[in-house]
Amino acid sequence: MSLTQRERAVLRNLPAPARKDDSIVEKLIARLRGFGVNGRGPVSGGRGLTAGDLLNWSHAYPIGAGGGTTITDEEGSNDGTINDATWISDASLVNGYGLNFDGSNDYVSFASTLSHIAGGSNPFTFAITYRTSDTAQSNKTMVTHTTDSNDLFSISMQGGVVRVGRFGNSNWQETKSGSVNADTLTRIFWSYDGSSSRLWLNGSEVTGTSEPSGSLSTAGFRLGADTSGSRYQKGDLDAFNVALYAGDAQDAQADYNNQPWT
Repeated sequence: MSLTQRERAVLRNLPAPARKDDSIVEKLIARLRGFGVNGRGPVSGGRGLTAGDLLNWSHAYPIGAGGGTTITDEEGSNDGTINDATWISDASLVNGYGLNFDGSNDYVSFASTLSHIAGGSNPFTFAITYRTSDTAQSNKTMVTHTTDSNDLFSISMQGGVVRVGRFGNSNWQETKSGSVNADTLTRIFWSYDGSSSRLWLNGSEVTGTSEPSGSLSTAGFRLGADTSGSRYQKGDLDAFNVALYAGDAQDAQADYNNQPWT
């Protein structure tokens, strides 16, 4: 493949996550030339390279369609089904559109759980862009993933504090937490290396250890609510991404600095 001068310049300055996997180079070149990957066709507006490509997401949900009943997985094949949440158009959102959860029966469900993270011993990164006017809400779920009675990963909100962690062996483990501001888009970047968690909010690491909430009663993978049908979140979802490796500080900073997320 012949590279242009611009493409060579970008590839010379790749951040660490891109260097971890040589296969990402093909994706980067495709994005530079304004095309999607996985047969998705041309990217809208030919936007080219973004942080989503640099971080090598395995699943990416830009929440940018503005309508319909699904959110498309732009990097994988695990699309999400929208249940009662409503599309909103807002220029302040990264992609111009988002999903509003009203705190009552609204959520996004995925057809498949992520086998890679089942059991809690494999690394991953969850990154979600969210805002809420109701930071006082208690024990409300943003992301939940569970496969059995000893395997739950959760991102939740309580009293203006984002909380992440894993529930296993009858207790919460590897918890991290940090405060967010009301009515402000927050990029939540949670990295889990198989035994410990790190959490960044808008590119800055936080080290609180408050426990999240969650339910182990039903296996599944959801945004905005527990899989059991409770703890409904209230707020706006702007993007969600999953990587099957543990991101580090450089990844978190690059992710925050290079929006839009894809």
